[in-house]
Amino acid sequence: MAIRESGHALVEEKSLIAMQEPLLNISGRRHKTSAETMLLLRRRMRGLPFDRKVLH
Repeated sequence: MAIRESGHALVEEKSLIAMQEPLLNISGRRHKTSAETMLLLRRRMRGLPFDRKVLH
């Protein structure tokens, strides 16, 4: 991990997230099965219904 200053940090962050496709980046991966699974698991941990219909 590295830290550096940048005048374009948000643009760079968006680019890095797009390239790496991190598992927990659900908002950028909604079309992926793994993102749906993460959403369902989050709902379950919060005690909410474990229902796929709620996600669509």
